[in-house]
Amino acid sequence: MIDPDDIKTPQENAHDGQSAYQSEEYEKAAHYFARAAESFQIAGETLKAAEMRNNQSVAWLQAGHPEQALNVVEGTEQVFAQAGDLHCQAMAIGNRASALEDLGELQTALVDFTQSADIFQQIGARDEYAQVMKSISALKLRQRNPLGALASLQDGLETLERPNWKQRLVKRLLKIPFNFFK
Repeated sequence: MIDPDDIKTPQENAHDGQSAYQSEEYEKAAHYFARAAESFQIAGETLKAAEMRNNQSVAWLQAGHPEQALNVVEGTEQVFAQAGDLHCQAMAIGNRASALEDLGELQTALVDFTQSADIFQQIGARDEYAQVMKSISALKLRQRNPLGALASLQDGLETLERPNWKQRLVKRLLKIPFNFFK
């Protein structure tokens, strides 16, 4: 028999997922986000369901389960694209890229990160663009492409409107190697 106390609205499950995530209980968060996604899907709220799947994906990544993260995020970028929500589409592609990177599929991850960065740049989401470029830089380092990594990091930092002191310092330091090529 189902315990009535176990029945929650999609919003309650989403809230519980956020609380668990903030408490670093990532697997628990992923399960709450899954429940929320299923409930939103049943209610016909496809965009909210896709958003919950993306939250679930991030929670699975934090829990160290990239395969599960990839499985739940697949297709959500298309839902956002069809709705014309470029910001969420870019986030979903970036989440998929992170899962692919954790699975060791570096080249495919790089393609997805690049697509995500392109969309963020297109819509003027500078902070998100810089964050994705930082991920691209780290990935290029893993691929033993240090100059490509430096260029990606510098490109991301150049778009920031108000870099913090660390970012300003890194920008200055990044100019040093490129001055050697002048």
